[in-house]
Amino acid sequence: MDYRNSADFSDFNTIIYGHHMHDGSMFKSLRGYTKETDYYKDHKTFELITPDKKYHLQIISAFITPATSEAYTYSFNSNADKQAFLDFAAKNSKVSTGVTATIDDKIITLSTCAYDYDEARYVVVCKAVPWTKAEIKAGKKLQAKIDKQK
Repeated sequence: MDYRNSADFSDFNTIIYGHHMHDGSMFKSLRGYTKETDYYKDHKTFELITPDKKYHLQIISAFITPATSEAYTYSFNSNADKQAFLDFAAKNSKVSTGVTATIDDKIITLSTCAYDYDEARYVVVCKAVPWTKAEIKAGKKLQAKIDKQK
């Protein structure tokens, strides 16, 4: 996570960095959203699990951008600045997801190195949607079943 972000994901845009490993681990899969035509169709969400909360990450946009682009904005002075960020993400997206976000949503930006040009980055911008109480309950039930099998 970007050191300037709040650890509790309370910022409007939280940036998470991961390595682009050639063996396919970590954030290499972000490449698929900009390089593979049908990748999004089979990979529409991520799951973010923290010690305190669980989120579905619905993909808003995916694109290649310079390391210094406004995709890395972490602090916003106004709602207009937040909307400008969302507009930037939508305008630059290489995939059409149909998912939208508002200035009241929490955004998670996933980033890793790209090798398309010097200082290029793959970026996937997501809307964080908290798990419902029913999903949390079902998850706990499943975890208890798994723990019992150990």
